[in-house]
Amino acid sequence: MRLNRLVTALSWALPILSANLSQPALAQGVATDAQLKAVVVTGSGMRSPLDPNLPNSTASRTAEQLQEQNLFNPEDALEHLPSLTVRKRFFGDRNANLAGRSYGTLQPGRSLVYLDGYLISNFLGRFDAPRWNMVNNEAIERVDALFGPFSAIYPGNSIGTTVVISERKPKGVEASASIKFNRQSFDEYANSDTYLSSMTSARVASRLTNGLWYAAAVQHQDSEGHPQGFANVVQTNGAYPTVSGATTLVTGVRYDVNSMGQSRALFGSTSTDHTVQDTLNLRLGYDISTTSEIEGRAALWRNDSTVTNQTWLRDAAGNPVWRQGQRWPQHIQHREQLLCPQQS
Repeated sequence: MRLNRLVTALSWALPILSANLSQPALAQGVATDAQLKAVVVTGSGMRSPLDPNLPNSTASRTAEQLQEQNLFNPEDALEHLPSLTVRKRFFGDRNANLAGRSYGTLQPGRSLVYLDGYLISNFLGRFDAPRWNMVNNEAIERVDALFGPFSAIYPGNSIGTTVVISERKPKGVEASASIKFNRQSFDEYANSDTYLSSMTSARVASRLTNGLWYAAAVQHQDSEGHPQGFANVVQTNGAYPTVSGATTLVTGVRYDVNSMGQSRALFGSTSTDHTVQDTLNLRLGYDISTTSEIEGRAALWRNDSTVTNQTWLRDAAGNPVWRQGQRWPQHIQHREQLLCPQQS
């Protein structure tokens, strides 16, 4: 009886096993043609324009990193680079010079700034800054800084820092525009005012099928800066200098103590800058082959700047006083006692 039951069980098991073996075995997770999807690999594709064999220390910022910053002017892209600062006192400062670990902001000849191989540094004056607005913010591909005079590739002005700005080349049809505004409140001594700045820019670029590509950009900047200094005279031996001859009593002087602990009298603000910059850029290129190309650039840069001073001095009739030979009540020694006439 037990033998018959065993044979019966085996007779049922064998057909089931053969049925399972006849089905095709598919490994878990193996994709078929219908399951495959396209894989897209992306990257910046923009390597540093600096020679990879340079012995200098370098620092860089890519377009992706710059998107995390607030860029009003192109020089703002250098904000987070080490051992480097920009003498930018207000938006649109036309004297925004570079400074590094071996030179100061009053030594612009010790630094170089290039835009796609074109020198945009200005060595005509002591305070003349690079032509930063020669590139639109949205067109910056990357910024590289090279520290120290350790390469003969660049001229002797690279003794401090060399900054290389790379503009993005179009991959297809591109268009962009931006409008930026800034409002600054300033209240110091008798100056209390609001200064406005704006930047309007537009760019269009395209790469054609025949290998030709172009990029055209315009920028307009209108900036107002706060006063950069104050006209003053320092007290000597406990007294202020006096003048001989006919004088007119004036009011509006402010008294203060400078950083060296010396008492001084202040008469007005100086170097309030209103600058308007217009820039036009045209960049053309042609791909000769997959490894070589030819390109050129034409640009127009214009800057109109007006620098004004403001006097706080008023005569008895309330008229502003500018010329020398005036005097003020020297017995007033505290700011709280001063008269505050209306600004001119």
